[in-house]
Amino acid sequence: MKNSVEKANKSFFEEIDNQIRENTGKNIITYKKETVAQLVLSHLKGNGYSRVEAIEMVNDFVDHFKATLLSGSSIVITKHGRLVPRVKEGGRPVRDLSRGTQIEMKTTATVTFSKTKKASGGKVTSRTLVQTFVEKFEGDQKKQYLAGYIASTFFACVARTRNESHRMEVRGLGVFRSQRLKARIGRNPKTGDQTNIDEAVYPRFKVSKPFRDELVAALK
Repeated sequence: MKNSVEKANKSFFEEIDNQIRENTGKNIITYKKETVAQLVLSHLKGNGYSRVEAIEMVNDFVDHFKATLLSGSSIVITKHGRLVPRVKEGGRPVRDLSRGTQIEMKTTATVTFSKTKKASGGKVTSRTLVQTFVEKFEGDQKKQYLAGYIASTFFACVARTRNESHRMEVRGLGVFRSQRLKARIGRNPKTGDQTNIDEAVYPRFKVSKPFRDELVAALK
């Protein structure tokens, strides 16, 4: 789908970025669920959609996004990376640094961007995720129209976090950001030979604790 605010008019992002800077006084721009709704409403001005409708639709899409990860599927975000959910089995001994004692690691779950790790439930592309979300509102053209813009704009916000000055904090899901790693000497895992690794910016995701608990229960 091409229902992306970013594709329609990048000035919407420039405007919202300036507003966030003025309101927070910080150079780091943090997008939230309310940001997605605001961007879409700015683009669809005059089409009869309310803020309440937009916020509810954003929450519905976040639930749709979470349900995909809870099923064990990875999400391939176009030109960004592959978000992979997985369980980290407990049982091995680790040291509690605060107490200086040895404890047994508990089973937990995580979601990370990875090129090598695979999800147990296969993969779903961001485009497919948008389409399946829109299909949930079959029979209601008005909601389908809004759903398409909300879902694609959510991914447009995620894509902008490849810029180190941007991050996206989604309550109940986690935080999208990026990290710059300097040029360094690495090692080829197949041959063991040293190799030069260029400086690069990598996408990062930190799962929220409530969603982590949901993942443990679902993926175990």
